Amino acid sequence: MNYLAIFVCAILSFVIGMFWYSPVLFGDAWRKHVGLTSKDFKKAKKGLMKSMIIGFSSGLIMMFVLSYFIDMFVTTSFAAGSIIGIITWAGFLATSMTGIVSWENKPWELYFINTGYYLVVLAVTGGILAV
Repeated sequence: MNYLAIFVCAILSFVIGMFWYSPVLFGDAWRKHVGLTSKDFKKAKKGLMKSMIIGFSSGLIMMFVLSYFIDMFVTTSFAAGSIIGIITWAGFLATSMTGIVSWENKPWELYFINTGYYLVVLAVTGGILAV
C-alpha cells in the first residue's frame, strides 16, 4: 500500500470537490437544493476550517479503503483501478445516497450533483492508486 499515493489522492479529491461545488460547475445549484442562501453561506465560512479538516479526513479514509480494495485485486493498470473505483461508487455511494431523494425529499438534481462528484473522484483516484 502506497501511503504517499493515498495522501496525494485525498488532496486530489479535496481539490476536485472545491472545483465541483464552486460556482464554476455545480455550486449554485447545490446551494439552492440544500437551502443555503448567500447570507447562510457567508456565516458557514466561519466554520470553514473545521469543515475542511472533516472533509479531508473523510477523503483520506475513503482513499485508504479504495487502495485496500485495489490491492486485494492486485490491479496495476489505470483502467482496472478506475473500474474498481466505479464499482465501489455504484455499490456503496450511488445506492446509499438515494436517501436524500426518498427520505429527505430533495430533488434528483442534488443526488446527481453529489453522487457525480464521488463517481469522478473514485474513478480518477482508483486509476491513480492502481498505478
